[in-house]
Amino acid sequence: MNPIVTAELTNFDNIRVTITNPHKNANYVFILVTDINHRHRIDPTSIDKKETVHVYEFKLNYELELGFEYHIAVTNIGTCVLNVNPLALLPDFDTRFYYNGDDLGVTYSHRSCKFALWAPLASSVILALDEKDYYPLKRDKHGVYRLTLNKNLKGHTYVYYVTNSGVTTKTIDPYAKASTINSGASVILDLNAYERNMNDKKLTKMNSYLDAIIYEGSVRDLTVDPSTNIKNKGKFLGLAEEKRVNKDGLPVGLDYIASLGITHLQLLPIYDFATTDEAHPQETYNWGYDPIQYFVPEGSYASKPNDPASRIEDLLTLISKVHNRGIRVVMDVVFNHVYEHLYSPFEAVVPNYYFRRLKDGNFFNASGCGNDLATERLMVRKMIIDACKWWASYYHIDGCRFDLMGLIDAETINKLREELKRINPNIILYGEGWNMISGDNLTLANSDNYLKMPNIAFFNDWYRDTVIGNLHNKEVGFGLDNVVYRQGFKEVGTGSTFNLLGHGSRFNSVDRTVNYVECHDNNTLFDKIQILRPNDTPADKLQRVSFVNSLVLFSFGIPFFHAGQEIGLSKGGDGNSYRSGDKVNMFNYALLKERMSLLETFKRDVMIRKNLQIYHSNNNKAINNNVSIYDVDNGGILLTAKTYFYRERDYHLAKIFINPSLLRLEYKENNKITIVPPMSILVEKGNKV
Repeated sequence: MNPIVTAELTNFDNIRVTITNPHKNANYVFILVTDINHRHRIDPTSIDKKETVHVYEFKLNYELELGFEYHIAVTNIGTCVLNVNPLALLPDFDTRFYYNGDDLGVTYSHRSCKFALWAPLASSVILALDEKDYYPLKRDKHGVYRLTLNKNLKGHTYVYYVTNSGVTTKTIDPYAKASTINSGASVILDLNAYERNMNDKKLTKMNSYLDAIIYEGSVRDLTVDPSTNIKNKGKFLGLAEEKRVNKDGLPVGLDYIASLGITHLQLLPIYDFATTDEAHPQETYNWGYDPIQYFVPEGSYASKPNDPASRIEDLLTLISKVHNRGIRVVMDVVFNHVYEHLYSPFEAVVPNYYFRRLKDGNFFNASGCGNDLATERLMVRKMIIDACKWWASYYHIDGCRFDLMGLIDAETINKLREELKRINPNIILYGEGWNMISGDNLTLANSDNYLKMPNIAFFNDWYRDTVIGNLHNKEVGFGLDNVVYRQGFKEVGTGSTFNLLGHGSRFNSVDRTVNYVECHDNNTLFDKIQILRPNDTPADKLQRVSFVNSLVLFSFGIPFFHAGQEIGLSKGGDGNSYRSGDKVNMFNYALLKERMSLLETFKRDVMIRKNLQIYHSNNNKAINNNVSIYDVDNGGILLTAKTYFYRERDYHLAKIFINPSLLRLEYKENNKITIVPPMSILVEKGNKV
């Protein structure tokens, strides 16, 4: 077999050459060749010879400068490209090449267009304008490649051809703000032309996260039901439509959501994602947890997917309409992984940099997607912060929900919070703080590290499991009438902040816990009840749904609901319906009429919660001093709270009777009997205090 030579730059002054199947007794001569035809001999400082592989190390007395293509020539074998990509893994790479400017991507004006791409390993970057005109970019400080074209390029498409270590890759711009269909090319637009009144003044001030009642849904799921007269089904504009109804004349879409009294609409990913064909969106389905472009809205939600401006204009219209109803918009962001790292613009532009690696060189896979983002690296952190700032400033997004936030480093989350607060003081940040890995000298944004991340809230699985139970071992929780969990509920129901069970509190204040029992993934609340209470009657199962929803609203913390949870929608037992299609995932508005009692109870309890000041307080001492909890018959609870009633403008004693059982609860006090129906919560306004 003929010898094979490979070479890599393992440090700025160190070259490693590997020869596989070397000639016997060969004494090779090595020549370093630059792309400007400079050639000089280099001699190895160490040699490791084995029968089939020789490894030569070269310690240079100078550092090689990036921005050039280097080759190694070996006598009697040939020439190979010097691979500089390993430099991206060096500890000091960020120190050398971090760029703190705010001009990455395209800066557009009617007279000129400026392009900037951070590609420190690259020897060449070529701009392809409309895939017919080609312009080389010039390397600047920190590895940023730049080009200015003095012409109006509005509406033109572009891609880059980036050469790293001799390999040229075509890629979209990772900082692009607009795109052709299915991420084919980046697009230059005059983004100022689409700005409009975003109705921010219709939003009331938030005193704390506890003012939030979050409602999660997908743009597509909320609008695609064929039984409604929504025109733009599955689209941004469909969710922006008003005065739309179902077959019974009941409000759907935005009107329905606004009628619930919720304060925040959390939308499943609305940035550009991969596995829904934007050209034929009705033929494919995905929730969108497979990101491609972090700065570009999803094209399948656009009314005109082939028009790059449509997705931008339509999304701005949607957010403006939602704001006009007094509701804030939270976007679900996925910065723990991308769709495919090999086809990602990040890997194309700066190989080896954006994704975490194990010591053996393989990709970290705590996300289950095979390519965890290295958020601790400065330019990855900058990209995350820049993207969120763009959504907050241009689209007026009011919050971020972080998918698998426990895989993001805490410093990135903290810096992001500081930056976003400058744009929107009322912004809300929360996420899945699961402790999935132990970071390599990293403090990760999991809930165990909550003290290191002020003003960040976390999904509380402890709350979920205490209220619902454990699906795996079929053990029901307090909300499904298991008195064993009553003490546990007292703890999670008061914000997981009080050490009532003797094993320590989970959080230091009630505004850190997102209380939920259902979200987009895993089974719906109704389907969980089907599993855990299979012998209940259909009516009892729906009543349990209503009771558990009330329980979430009258717990201390941030209440969170998934669309359809309020009326007990089912996915037929599909616990991971991310690509199961519209039939499984859509909001079935046809059920509104027959489940009106659940809906009215939900809306009533939302208003009651809003009226009680104690649920808006993150003062643990005040809660401890003013809230009392008592056990009552049938496994129930009486929660009393001395609280200000906003509507009444006075202080009263609120009595909240919680009855999880199939039997009615009777509470006697001062010759008065209070009767609480089975599986329900009753709220009474007591005497002034």
